[in-house]
Amino acid sequence: MKSDSSSLLQGKKLAIERIKNNGTIIELDAENCEVIKNDTILKHNYYESSETYGLKFLKIAKYNVKDKYQIQSLLVCRYINSKGLEQKFVKQIPMDSTILRIKINMQKKVKIHINALNNNYYIDLNFLNN
Repeated sequence: MKSDSSSLLQGKKLAIERIKNNGTIIELDAENCEVIKNDTILKHNYYESSETYGLKFLKIAKYNVKDKYQIQSLLVCRYINSKGLEQKFVKQIPMDSTILRIKINMQKKVKIHINALNNNYYIDLNFLNN
């Protein structure tokens, strides 16, 4: 199983490198990118245990059930190409939408690498790791 996932990861890295080296680079202003909150529920009625144990807390503990969320955002960048057609570039990012919006506004530009042959693209978000 590990060899399968590592080979998939290597394949993905190679594809990204190819797009970066051979593709066309588009720099979009932050205003052309929209951040959409896209949190999803991973588990409904997930029981969260508390650190307090004992008989008097058992009654309270059984009501400590919540939905378990995965916080994520959707980045949608729009670009009007030389033919006047709008292109959309979308990426799901495991980050709170407010934080993502602030980091993109601080960066002011988003680079998108496009492979014109097969319409694959890579949104360069390496600045998010800083």
